[in-house]
Amino acid sequence: MKPEAQFQKDLAIAAAVCGCLLIDIPDPVPSAKLRFNNREKKRPFDCVLITPSMVYCLELKYQYGKQMPHQKRTEQLINSVNPLAYYVVTKRRLKEGLYFIIQGIGGVDLRASDEIEVVRIFMDTMKV
Repeated sequence: MKPEAQFQKDLAIAAAVCGCLLIDIPDPVPSAKLRFNNREKKRPFDCVLITPSMVYCLELKYQYGKQMPHQKRTEQLINSVNPLAYYVVTKRRLKEGLYFIIQGIGGVDLRASDEIEVVRIFMDTMKV
């Protein structure tokens, strides 16, 4: 299993432990029609985190993965409607240990030490 997929699976378990729900956004299935057009639709983000008070669109990254251009466009579009809805969550494993970075609007990064703390940050700190 790819590290990013394992990260999403672990985050889904943490969400369930915290009384929340993480829903995966599946990759589009290519069809014969799309093959002929050579225009494949792309997934806008990885998953949706539903907490008791809010719904968040999450793009998950591992180590130093970057957003693809269509993901950046999706982030800008979503944030133009609701600036508290789209976040990039990065899992980094370094010599010093494991930590998570939550990147949102305004260039402010929040750090967490495990998946449960990531979910709790969305439950507690991101409230309007």
